[in-house]
Amino acid sequence: MLKQAFHQNEITEHAATYTSLTEETITNQLKGWKKDLFEVVKLQATEFQLSEVYRYKDRLQLAYPENNHIEAKIRQVLQHLRDMGLIEFIGEGSYRKSYQLV
Repeated sequence: MLKQAFHQNEITEHAATYTSLTEETITNQLKGWKKDLFEVVKLQATEFQLSEVYRYKDRLQLAYPENNHIEAKIRQVLQHLRDMGLIEFIGEGSYRKSYQLV
């Protein structure tokens, strides 16, 4: 838990300077659901809708067959990515990427 908090803090500290982060730097700090959802977010336009992320729920269900609440988990993990400074919640199911990869 402490290790995860350290990694999350490291990413958050760099939130204002994402132009200096590589994709590898970000993905190496993420594990499990966060890493998988970040991979989905990377495929989206700069601004994207929750419904666009839901299109990947079947793939996520295959990756996490024990989870019977995939849409709720997607929303929860998007909140974590938001708290880490990787995305912004614009409102009404809309999000914006907060990072730029070099």
